[in-house]
Amino acid sequence: ELQMEEKSSPGQLASDSKAFNEPVTAAFEVTNKNIELEPENVSGKNVPTLETGVEEKSSSVMPLSLNDTREGGQSSVQEMPNAKLVFEDILYIVGGSGFWQLKILLLASFSGCCTGIHHLIHTFIGDVPAHWCRIPTAPLYTYNEMKEMVIPKDDEHSSCFHYSYEVNVTGFVDVNRNVSLPCSDFDFNQSVMHSSIPTEFELVCDGTSLAPAIQSLYMLGIMVGSPTLGALADQLGRKKTILLSSVIFLVAGFLISLAPNVWTILVLRFILGLGAPGIYATSYVLAIEVVANEWRSKAGSYFNIPFAFGYVSIPLVGYYVREWRQLQFILCIPSIILLATWYYLPESPRWLISKGKMEEAEKVLREIAKMNGMIANIPSNFKSLLQLVHDGEQCHDTPEDSKNCLQRVWNFFDRYLQVFRSPTISLRLYLAINAGMEIPAYFLIPLLIDYGGRKPIFIGLLLTCGMCLITGGVLKQGDFLLVMVYMGKFASCIVYALIYLFASELMPTSIRTYAIGMASMVGRLGSTCAPVIVDVLGGEHSLSCYVFGSLVTVGGLLSFMLPETLDKRLPATMDDIEV
Repeated sequence: ELQMEEKSSPGQLASDSKAFNEPVTAAFEVTNKNIELEPENVSGKNVPTLETGVEEKSSSVMPLSLNDTREGGQSSVQEMPNAKLVFEDILYIVGGSGFWQLKILLLASFSGCCTGIHHLIHTFIGDVPAHWCRIPTAPLYTYNEMKEMVIPKDDEHSSCFHYSYEVNVTGFVDVNRNVSLPCSDFDFNQSVMHSSIPTEFELVCDGTSLAPAIQSLYMLGIMVGSPTLGALADQLGRKKTILLSSVIFLVAGFLISLAPNVWTILVLRFILGLGAPGIYATSYVLAIEVVANEWRSKAGSYFNIPFAFGYVSIPLVGYYVREWRQLQFILCIPSIILLATWYYLPESPRWLISKGKMEEAEKVLREIAKMNGMIANIPSNFKSLLQLVHDGEQCHDTPEDSKNCLQRVWNFFDRYLQVFRSPTISLRLYLAINAGMEIPAYFLIPLLIDYGGRKPIFIGLLLTCGMCLITGGVLKQGDFLLVMVYMGKFASCIVYALIYLFASELMPTSIRTYAIGMASMVGRLGSTCAPVIVDVLGGEHSLSCYVFGSLVTVGGLLSFMLPETLDKRLPATMDDIEV
C-alpha cells in the first residue's frame, strides 16, 4: 500500500498524485486522521461504450492510501493540487460511454428538431408572395385581361398601384392611365402558400415593414434568452431550465396559430425565441457534461442531426398544408414531446456536484452505473468521493477566460455573417439541399477533430469559409461559383457544430451554459447585421462577399489564440482554464 504523507517532497507528491489520478474504482473510508482508498479489483469488469454498446475490459488498479496529519482530522487532499480528484474519475467508475449516455443523447438532442422547425418556419408562414391590387370582375373580360388593363407594368406588374378605372353599365372598362392609385385590397400569388401572415394581414406596400419583424423579433428573443436562461441554467440547474423553456416554447408556439392580429403574433414570436436557447443550448450542455472525454466529439456532433431533420420537415409538411395557421399548429405538435423527454432527463451530475448537492448527484450516478452495468463498482463510501471532487472545485476569474470568451463571441458572430449567393431555386429544394449537406457534415466532424484536433480544424474551416466568400465576390456566375457556394456552406455547417463543442470544452461548469448563451447572443447580431450590411452596400454582391469574407477570416486568425482541447477533460473551475 502506497503511503503519501502531507510533508512528502514535491517529487514524491507528483509521483503519488499520478497514481491517484488514474481512473479507479475506489472505496473511501474517512476517519479523523486519514482517508483511505481501498479500490476493488475491477480487472475483467465490462465497460459499455457509447458508439456500439459493446463492452470493453477495464484494467486493474493498485491500492492507495492518503494519510492526513492536519489538525481536526480533515482531509488535506485539497492542499495537494496534483492529487485532485476530478469528475472524469467518477465518470469512469460509473461508465462514461454506455447505454445511459446514449439514452440521454437521444432525449436531449430531440430539442434540436423542435428549435430547427421554428428557426426556419418563418420562410413559409412569413412568406411575402408576389402581389398586386385586387381586380374587379367585369362580364366582358377575363381576369388576366383586366389585370393587364388596370395594373401598371414595366418588367413586372406593380405591386402597390393600379390605374384609375371605371366599369360602365355596358360592361366595358374605362381606364385612365394618367392616374395611379394605391391599392385598397390585394390579390396574392398562391403557388407556395395559400395564406401566410403577410397575406392575411396585408403586410405589403405601406405595411411591409412589419413582415421582416416576424423573424427579427424571434431572433431578438433568442438574443435576450440566451444569456438570461443560460445564467438560470447555471444557477437553478439544467433540468429546471429545460422545463421552463419548454413550457414557454410550447405555449407561445400554439398561441401563434390562434393569434387575432399581427401585434399579438410579433409578441408571441419574441416569447418563442426567448425559450428556444433555454431548450437547445441547455440540452446540449447536459449531453456534453455526462459523457467521457473520448466520446465527447461524437456526442457534440451527433446532437445537431435532429436540428437538420427539424427544418427539412418544414417543406415536407408545407407541401400538403398550405394554410399558415394549420402549418404552425401541426409543426408545434413535436414540441409536446419535449415535455415527455424532459421527464426522463436527469439533472447533470457534474452540475450537482459543483453545487454541493451530493445526495442528488449520488442518485443520478448510481442510475448511470446501473444502466451501464457498473453498479458493482460503486464503493461503499461513494458520497465521500463526490465530496472530495466538490472540495477541489474552487472558482477564480482569470484573464485567460476573458480572452477565450472574446474569441468565441467573434466566431459566433462570424457564423451568422456567412451569406452565400446561390442560384434561384425552389425554397423547398433549398432547405432540402441544406439539410442534405449538414447531416453528412455532422458525421464527418468526429473523424476530423479526433485526429486533427479542435483548433487546427476550426481555424482551417473558418479560413475556408472566408476564402469561399471572397472568391464568390470575384466570380459573377458559372459552375465554379456554385462550387464555392456549397464548399463554403459545407464548411460553415461543420464550424457551427464545432463552435458549440469547442465553447463547452473551454468554459467551466459553473458558467458553461451562461457563457455559451452570451456567445450565442452576440452571434445573433450576425444574422441581424447581415441584411443591414447588404442594404448599406446597396445590394452589391461583390462588396457584401468581401466584407463578410474579411470578417470570417479575422475570426479564423483570432482563433490562433485559443488553446487546444483535444483529450482534455471539461474544466470545472476558472483555474482549470488557466492550466
